[in-house]
Amino acid sequence: MRNIILSVGLAMLLAQVALPHEPLDPPTRPQPRSDVQVAADFQVRVERYAALHRQLETTTTLKVVPGDWSSVRDADDALAGRIRTARADARRGDVFTPDVERSFRRTLTHCLEAIDIEDFLARMNEEDWQEFILVPEVNGRWPEGAPLPTMPPHLLAVLPPLPEELQYRFMNRDLVLWDMHANVIVDVIKGAL
Repeated sequence: MRNIILSVGLAMLLAQVALPHEPLDPPTRPQPRSDVQVAADFQVRVERYAALHRQLETTTTLKVVPGDWSSVRDADDALAGRIRTARADARRGDVFTPDVERSFRRTLTHCLEAIDIEDFLARMNEEDWQEFILVPEVNGRWPEGAPLPTMPPHLLAVLPPLPEELQYRFMNRDLVLWDMHANVIVDVIKGAL
């Protein structure tokens, strides 16, 4: 009897092992996006903004009189107002998504690893920034009269190219994506340096 019970138990065990089982897949983790995918996503977002800029620029009714800086400023302010209205819900990270921000930080760190950042900032910000409280905000303006340091060429060479309406600028340690025609801050990477 004991042998029969053992035989039946063994047969049942073998039957369970022999039944086809669904393979157990390991839990899936989201795969990190490749640098190519991140760069492509960034380019799409930048081009989307540039298309909006161009569309709104063509609807500006103010005429610019060559040599009359007040007419230029009025047209730029009108364009900026239209852009801000169209992007009323714009938030930090809309263009510099978390993936893009990580990619840019890696690139900047690699390019600047052999440089003393404090010295770099001092050279870049040779003008007096002390009188300005500079906190870049999405859809905000570059503060009037504030220094507008140019980007070092070695950094421009490694960052993705931009449409003619946009520029990279540093405001203290923050990397700003700036619409120079409308004076609109499109997005910001806080503490990029």
